[in-house]
Amino acid sequence: MIRQLTRQLGAEPDEVARMAAAIVRGSFDFEHKKGASGVYAAMLDMSDKLKNSFAEVAAKGEEAMREAALARK
Repeated sequence: MIRQLTRQLGAEPDEVARMAAAIVRGSFDFEHKKGASGVYAAMLDMSDKLKNSFAEVAAKGEEAMREAALARK
């Protein structure tokens, strides 16, 4: 039963918990293990997508600020 749970998680439960806690803190940089699976792989994918989304939002915010500054001139 423990092996099945670990297989479904894709990593040891404490490792998955540490990853979840890091994501909550806003840390999205994780080492991608070859052959990652289960919840662990899904969390890696989620963290990559969140990181990219936040970078895109930041870039759009900077662009809006530049445009606003130009409009004031």
